[in-house]
Amino acid sequence: MHNSPANLRFLFALLTHEGAPAAKLWESFRQNFSRDYLPYNHDYDSAPTLAIEQAFQSCLNTIVEILASFGLSNTAVGLLPAHERPAADESEQEHFAPKRQALRSKAAAAFQQFNDQQKQIYTDVLQSILSPSPHTLHLIQGRAGRGKTFLLQAIINNLRGHGHLLIICGATGLSAATFDRGTTVHKRFAIPVIEQGTETEAVLQSTMRANSPNARFIRAATAIVIDELWSLPRAVIEAVDRLLRSLLDDSKPFGGKPLIGVGDPRQTAPVTTENTKQATLENSFITSELLSNFTIHELETSQRQSRDPDFSAWIDLIGDGSTLSTVDLGEMFDITVMPEDAMDFLFPPDVLIQPARAVERCMLSPLNSTVDSFNNIILQRLSSEIHTKDARDTIKDGENANELDVQAALETLALIPHVGVPHRTLLLKDGQLCSIMRNLNVERGLVKHARVSIECIYQRSIKVKLLSSGMTYLLPRINFTFQPKSSPFVIHRCQFPLRAAYATTFHGCQGLTLSRTVIDCGTPIFAHGQRYAATSRTRARTDT
Repeated sequence: MHNSPANLRFLFALLTHEGAPAAKLWESFRQNFSRDYLPYNHDYDSAPTLAIEQAFQSCLNTIVEILASFGLSNTAVGLLPAHERPAADESEQEHFAPKRQALRSKAAAAFQQFNDQQKQIYTDVLQSILSPSPHTLHLIQGRAGRGKTFLLQAIINNLRGHGHLLIICGATGLSAATFDRGTTVHKRFAIPVIEQGTETEAVLQSTMRANSPNARFIRAATAIVIDELWSLPRAVIEAVDRLLRSLLDDSKPFGGKPLIGVGDPRQTAPVTTENTKQATLENSFITSELLSNFTIHELETSQRQSRDPDFSAWIDLIGDGSTLSTVDLGEMFDITVMPEDAMDFLFPPDVLIQPARAVERCMLSPLNSTVDSFNNIILQRLSSEIHTKDARDTIKDGENANELDVQAALETLALIPHVGVPHRTLLLKDGQLCSIMRNLNVERGLVKHARVSIECIYQRSIKVKLLSSGMTYLLPRINFTFQPKSSPFVIHRCQFPLRAAYATTFHGCQGLTLSRTVIDCGTPIFAHGQRYAATSRTRARTDT
């Protein structure tokens, strides 16, 4: 395997995060990790001893930075001490200091492109943050394609360009990765993740310590930004509120810290176990007493569908609808009953072989089973060699059970798909478009639903290219723990965190702007906002 030391260092950190013995790996492979730190035209046989030691130390310092992005420290995983890292707030300021002039220029250029409403919101939000004001909580919202992210990025660039420390986070890893130094709400505020289907009566509480580096970072920040706020359960937002009141010793909502939320309440709501309208409402931020403290800024003018105003108005009607009554998609889109027609429309041969173009297109369905079927059909059209990758499955506490019973259970449960977990057997090809199935590293954009292309398939790792950045990474098998429905067993699965991404669910398409889509109409819509999310991904009706 020929891979750069940078790729190997990231793989080392990822394996360590998954529980691999860091000290043993370091001793075995430190020359491979650090060879790019040797003096030019030297190798380990010819370099002076001092140069080798310096290379090891520089490499270790870099690895410490990577481990920190996973929430780990070198001493916690058994590595030698490295140079002391600056505090989080100091590190943040050092990162943006050389970029401030460019950020201010970007903000000014964006302002010139704003419509009148965007200019007013931009001005109002900045004035309330920079000048003493009782109105420090803002919610920028609007239907799909209204330019929410464009406006938010300009506000962020302005504040960072003038030296302000910001906390940028998103409801998901994908939304957080849109912004430099973004992270998820759960990670930033140490909010426990409650698995879907888990029932709990306890009030959700942050686990952050008041004297921790993260707490210091929060106190030092000028403002907090939460993207896709409406995708967060009410309990999570209220847990953030309680944490901030405690850390800042201030009884005002969110401890008086300025907060900018962004999102669209019309899109798919947080998932609930019951999946009823009442349960969805109770789980939504719309029923929280905190909402009344926010100044609402509603963006009205469509940016995404600006060249097709009739299409934009039709989507707005769907988004504003209060019922799940039937909508005739045939009045706006071409209809086909032939899967081959859908495939040819989305992925003709010249597009299929170019992941950078294929990522802009997608088949959308409410069902994971339909998504898998379409992905498998498209995979067969790729001409490259197919590779089969089997997972390593074990049953929790299986050593106490009969071996034959355990094996029989594993063979049966392997056939049952589980949401958010890769299949027991993966079929992969070079050049294939995939999505990542878990947040691996938000700072680098390796997050759930991020699109990658497969560059090379090895025996124990897969080299992928992150399409949003062009960077390549080595991914190992990682651990997933889940309990299949109607099963008493808890399964540990070690598998590559990849899924083909030529199709996705209505929920998974939120936030995407696509050049072409095909919408599966064969299955009834069963959750709030699904129909709206699916129909609003493209710029014109002819693209769907």
